[in-house]
Amino acid sequence: MTENLYAQLTQKWSMQVTMPFKTKEGEDIILPMVVLSGRELFEAKQKAEADTRSSYGKDVPKKDEASGWDEKYNDHLAYWTIFYSVRQPDDLTKKLFPTKESVMDALTSDQAGILSNDYMTVQLNQPWLIHLDNDDPDKLEELVQKLIKDGKDPHFFLNSLTSHAQNILINFMAAKLQKLQMGSGSPTIAPEDTTISS
Repeated sequence: MTENLYAQLTQKWSMQVTMPFKTKEGEDIILPMVVLSGRELFEAKQKAEADTRSSYGKDVPKKDEASGWDEKYNDHLAYWTIFYSVRQPDDLTKKLFPTKESVMDALTSDQAGILSNDYMTVQLNQPWLIHLDNDDPDKLEELVQKLIKDGKDPHFFLNSLTSHAQNILINFMAAKLQKLQMGSGSPTIAPEDTTISS
Protein backbone atom coordinates (compact mmCIF):
# COMPACT_ATOMS: atom_id res chain seq x y z
CA MET A 1 0.00 0.00 0.00
CA THR A 2 2.77 2.40 0.96
CA GLU A 3 4.66 1.60 -2.24
CA ASN A 4 1.55 2.30 -4.32
CA LEU A 5 1.00 5.62 -2.56
CA TYR A 6 4.63 6.59 -3.11
CA ALA A 7 4.33 5.67 -6.79
CA GLN A 8 1.27 7.92 -7.10
CA LEU A 9 2.94 10.84 -5.32
CA THR A 10 6.09 10.59 -7.44
CA GLN A 11 4.36 9.94 -10.76
CA LYS A 12 5.67 12.31 -13.41
CA TRP A 13 3.24 14.74 -15.06
CA SER A 14 4.17 15.03 -18.71
CA MET A 15 3.13 16.49 -22.04
CA GLN A 16 4.16 15.62 -25.56
CA VAL A 17 6.44 18.32 -26.95
CA THR A 18 7.47 18.80 -30.56
CA MET A 19 11.25 19.17 -30.64
CA PRO A 20 12.70 22.20 -32.48
CA PHE A 21 14.40 19.91 -35.01
CA LYS A 22 13.33 17.13 -37.36
CA THR A 23 14.45 13.67 -38.45
CA LYS A 24 16.57 13.22 -41.57
CA GLU A 25 13.33 12.44 -43.39
CA GLY A 26 11.90 15.82 -42.34
CA GLU A 27 9.43 14.42 -39.82
CA ASP A 28 8.65 16.02 -36.47
CA ILE A 29 10.20 14.51 -33.36
CA ILE A 30 7.72 14.43 -30.47
CA LEU A 31 8.96 13.53 -27.00
CA PRO A 32 7.55 13.67 -23.47
CA MET A 33 8.60 16.52 -21.19
CA VAL A 34 8.02 16.15 -17.44
CA VAL A 35 7.77 18.66 -14.60
CA LEU A 36 10.95 18.61 -12.52
CA SER A 37 10.80 17.45 -8.92
CA GLY A 38 12.01 19.79 -6.19
CA ARG A 39 15.34 17.98 -6.03
CA GLU A 40 15.83 18.10 -9.79
CA LEU A 41 15.02 21.81 -9.91
CA PHE A 42 17.43 22.51 -7.05
CA GLU A 43 20.18 20.56 -8.82
CA ALA A 44 19.49 22.31 -12.14
CA LYS A 45 19.82 25.75 -10.55
CA GLN A 46 22.89 24.75 -8.55
CA LYS A 47 24.65 23.31 -11.59
CA ALA A 48 23.66 26.29 -13.78
CA GLU A 49 25.24 28.65 -11.26
CA ALA A 50 28.39 26.50 -11.04
CA ASP A 51 28.69 26.43 -14.84
CA THR A 52 28.21 30.19 -15.02
CA ARG A 53 30.91 30.77 -12.42
CA SER A 54 33.21 28.38 -14.25
CA SER A 55 32.74 30.27 -17.51
CA TYR A 56 34.35 33.34 -15.92
CA GLY A 57 37.38 31.47 -14.64
CA LYS A 58 39.09 33.43 -11.87
CA ASP A 59 37.36 36.69 -12.85
CA VAL A 60 33.93 36.00 -11.36
CA PRO A 61 32.06 39.34 -11.43
CA LYS A 62 30.57 40.97 -8.36
CA LYS A 63 26.80 41.30 -8.09
CA ASP A 64 26.80 45.01 -8.92
CA GLU A 65 29.03 44.64 -12.00
CA ALA A 66 27.69 44.65 -15.56
CA SER A 67 28.86 41.26 -16.77
CA GLY A 68 26.12 39.44 -18.68
CA TRP A 69 25.83 37.00 -15.77
CA ASP A 70 22.04 36.65 -16.06
CA GLU A 71 22.18 35.80 -19.76
CA LYS A 72 24.84 33.13 -19.23
CA TYR A 73 23.02 31.72 -16.21
CA ASN A 74 19.72 31.54 -18.13
CA ASP A 75 21.44 29.72 -20.99
CA HIS A 76 22.96 27.14 -18.65
CA LEU A 77 19.68 26.75 -16.74
CA ALA A 78 17.80 26.18 -20.01
CA TYR A 79 20.17 23.35 -20.97
CA TRP A 80 20.00 21.79 -17.50
CA THR A 81 16.19 22.05 -17.50
CA ILE A 82 16.04 20.26 -20.85
CA PHE A 83 18.46 17.61 -19.61
CA TYR A 84 16.22 16.86 -16.62
CA SER A 85 12.80 17.26 -18.25
CA VAL A 86 12.95 15.57 -21.68
CA ARG A 87 12.37 11.83 -21.23
CA GLN A 88 12.38 8.56 -23.13
CA PRO A 89 9.11 8.01 -25.04
CA ASP A 90 8.49 4.62 -23.43
CA ASP A 91 9.77 5.34 -19.92
CA LEU A 92 9.27 8.67 -18.13
CA THR A 93 11.75 7.68 -15.43
CA LYS A 94 14.61 7.72 -17.96
CA LYS A 95 16.14 10.93 -19.30
CA LEU A 96 16.57 11.22 -23.06
CA PHE A 97 19.94 12.98 -22.93
CA PRO A 98 22.82 11.27 -21.09
CA THR A 99 24.54 14.54 -20.10
CA LYS A 100 24.02 18.28 -20.21
CA GLU A 101 26.87 18.44 -22.74
CA SER A 102 24.89 16.15 -25.04
CA VAL A 103 22.00 18.62 -24.89
CA MET A 104 24.37 21.43 -25.88
CA ASP A 105 25.71 19.33 -28.76
CA ALA A 106 22.18 18.60 -30.02
CA LEU A 107 20.60 22.07 -29.63
CA THR A 108 21.47 25.62 -30.51
CA SER A 109 20.87 28.27 -27.84
CA ASP A 110 17.75 29.39 -29.75
CA GLN A 111 16.36 25.85 -29.80
CA ALA A 112 17.10 25.52 -26.08
CA GLY A 113 15.19 28.76 -25.51
CA ILE A 114 12.17 27.36 -27.39
CA LEU A 115 12.16 24.19 -25.29
CA SER A 116 12.63 26.24 -22.13
CA ASN A 117 9.42 28.10 -22.99
CA ASP A 118 7.72 24.77 -23.74
CA TYR A 119 8.69 23.64 -20.25
CA MET A 120 6.78 26.61 -18.83
CA THR A 121 3.73 25.49 -20.82
CA VAL A 122 4.06 21.98 -19.36
CA GLN A 123 4.15 23.49 -15.85
CA LEU A 124 1.08 25.63 -16.48
CA ASN A 125 -0.90 22.64 -17.77
CA GLN A 126 -0.52 20.52 -14.66
CA PRO A 127 -3.92 19.13 -13.55
CA TRP A 128 -4.02 21.15 -10.34
CA LEU A 129 -3.75 24.36 -12.41
CA ILE A 130 -6.02 23.62 -15.37
CA HIS A 131 -8.94 22.58 -13.17
CA LEU A 132 -9.13 25.96 -11.42
CA ASP A 133 -12.42 27.79 -11.68
CA ASN A 134 -11.28 30.78 -13.72
CA ASP A 135 -14.68 32.50 -13.37
CA ASP A 136 -14.37 32.85 -9.60
CA PRO A 137 -12.45 36.05 -8.67
CA ASP A 138 -11.97 34.85 -5.09
CA LYS A 139 -10.27 31.66 -6.20
CA LEU A 140 -8.12 33.59 -8.65
CA GLU A 141 -7.08 35.95 -5.86
CA GLU A 142 -6.35 32.95 -3.62
CA LEU A 143 -4.06 31.54 -6.31
CA VAL A 144 -2.29 34.91 -6.72
CA GLN A 145 -1.68 35.13 -2.96
CA LYS A 146 -0.36 31.55 -2.95
CA LEU A 147 2.03 32.43 -5.79
CA ILE A 148 3.23 35.49 -3.86
CA LYS A 149 3.82 33.42 -0.73
CA ASP A 150 5.46 30.44 -2.48
CA GLY A 151 7.48 32.77 -4.70
CA LYS A 152 9.65 33.70 -1.70
CA ASP A 153 11.06 30.17 -1.80
CA PRO A 154 14.12 30.19 -4.14
CA HIS A 155 13.18 26.68 -5.33
CA PHE A 156 9.65 27.63 -6.40
CA PHE A 157 9.19 26.63 -10.05
CA LEU A 158 8.38 30.14 -11.33
CA ASN A 159 11.72 31.37 -10.02
CA SER A 160 13.48 29.13 -12.54
CA LEU A 161 11.99 30.83 -15.59
CA THR A 162 14.09 32.89 -17.94
CA SER A 163 13.21 36.57 -18.31
CA HIS A 164 11.70 35.82 -21.72
CA ALA A 165 9.51 33.08 -20.27
CA GLN A 166 8.48 35.39 -17.43
CA ASN A 167 7.28 37.97 -19.97
CA ILE A 168 5.20 35.31 -21.72
CA LEU A 169 3.67 34.24 -18.41
CA ILE A 170 2.85 37.84 -17.41
CA ASN A 171 1.14 38.48 -20.75
CA PHE A 172 -0.74 35.20 -20.43
CA MET A 173 -2.05 36.01 -16.93
CA ALA A 174 -2.87 39.60 -17.89
CA ALA A 175 -4.97 38.36 -20.82
CA LYS A 176 -6.81 35.90 -18.57
CA LEU A 177 -7.48 38.60 -15.98
CA GLN A 178 -8.83 40.97 -18.63
CA LYS A 179 -11.22 38.30 -19.91
CA LEU A 180 -12.36 37.58 -16.36
CA GLN A 181 -13.00 41.25 -15.63
CA MET A 182 -14.88 41.78 -18.88
CA GLY A 183 -17.07 38.78 -18.19
CA SER A 184 -16.56 37.43 -21.68
CA GLY A 185 -16.87 33.80 -20.70
CA SER A 186 -14.61 31.20 -19.20
CA PRO A 187 -11.04 31.29 -20.51
CA THR A 188 -9.45 27.89 -20.93
CA ILE A 189 -5.88 26.79 -20.45
CA ALA A 190 -5.57 23.23 -21.62
CA PRO A 191 -6.49 22.08 -25.12
CA GLU A 192 -7.64 18.53 -25.84
CA ASP A 193 -4.39 17.82 -27.66
CA THR A 194 -1.50 18.16 -25.22
CA THR A 195 1.20 18.20 -27.87
CA ILE A 196 3.18 21.44 -27.94
CA SER A 197 4.36 22.52 -31.36
CA SER A 198 7.46 24.70 -31.29
